[in-house]
Amino acid sequence: MASKVWWVKDDKIGFGSLSADTGKITNLSATTGAKIKVHYYKKPTSFTATLSETPNFPDQFHEAAVCRVMQRLSAQKQNFKMASYWKNEYREFLRKGKQYKHQNRINGFQGVMQHDY
Repeated sequence: MASKVWWVKDDKIGFGSLSADTGKITNLSATTGAKIKVHYYKKPTSFTATLSETPNFPDQFHEAAVCRVMQRLSAQKQNFKMASYWKNEYREFLRKGKQYKHQNRINGFQGVMQHDY
């Protein structure tokens, strides 16, 4: 009996069948009629030194990045009271962001890329 397997290579996902007898993997073809649904979370774009790119998360959460930077700067300057304040502000944005994420939105944190196998 063959079991279904998947793997990631070169930023692409592959699907196949693993033979229990031979231990070989056979790629699934589009003609097998298998339906596959993939859920994932896209990694956010990293900030650059020039800050020329807009973050790829909703506008209402852009201030969260500012809060995190302010927290780190305050801690670096030994101002732990302000660092604690900015940390709490940042955590509040994270809490709201997680609520937003779980509202079954089509856009936002998820993305789809098509690849031929």
